[in-house]
Amino acid sequence: MANANYAFIKNQTVVNIAVFDDPTLELLEQFKNEFELDEIVLAPHIYVQPSDSYVNEKFMPKQVFNSWIFNEDHYCWEPPVVKPAETPDSELDYIWDEETISWVLKD
Repeated sequence: MANANYAFIKNQTVVNIAVFDDPTLELLEQFKNEFELDEIVLAPHIYVQPSDSYVNEKFMPKQVFNSWIFNEDHYCWEPPVVKPAETPDSELDYIWDEETISWVLKD
C-alpha cells in the first residue's frame, strides 16, 4: 500500500497531519492516546491541513471571511460576489471588503 495521510483530530479541528505506510490499528490507537486526540482519520484529500475543521465526517478548510460560502466540489471558500475580471495589462487590483461584502480597488 502507498503512503497515506492521516489527520489528527481534537475538538473537531485538524491539529496535525501524519503520513503512514499502512499503519496498524494498534499504532493509530497509540498515537491517539499519546497525543490525547479524539480521533485519527484517513485524509485522502490532499488539501487537508492543520486548522481545518472535521465535522460530520467531512473536512473543511478554515473559513476565510464570514460571508464566504464553502464550495464542496472545489474544496474552497468562495466570495458571495464574483471578483471583477482582471486583464493581464490591467493594473487594477481588487481586495475583499468584508464590511461591505464587495470587492474594492486596492489603494
